[in-house]
Amino acid sequence: MYRPKLRLFDVPPVGSREVTGFVCTADGTGIARVDLPVYPAHPKGEALAATRKALGLGLRDAADRLGLRPSQVSGLEHGSLRVVDWDEAFARLRGA
Repeated sequence: MYRPKLRLFDVPPVGSREVTGFVCTADGTGIARVDLPVYPAHPKGEALAATRKALGLGLRDAADRLGLRPSQVSGLEHGSLRVVDWDEAFARLRGA
């Protein structure tokens, strides 16, 4: 049965945080301070992560059920992406 793709949209960051990380530059590699974007938490994204874990699913399995890439599932859970229809996303995750 054909299911249309879930419609996603980007969420703008609300700020940034400085972290130490391993970086690759034209001059070589090393440790440096970098700014990472911070996204607003979303209750539905947190609930999606909890549901996925309660079902014993990894990101890849959840992505297969949702028709998304694992990075997109992570984005939904961490706030950098939103889905237009959260109810449809939860139904697909549960296998409905």
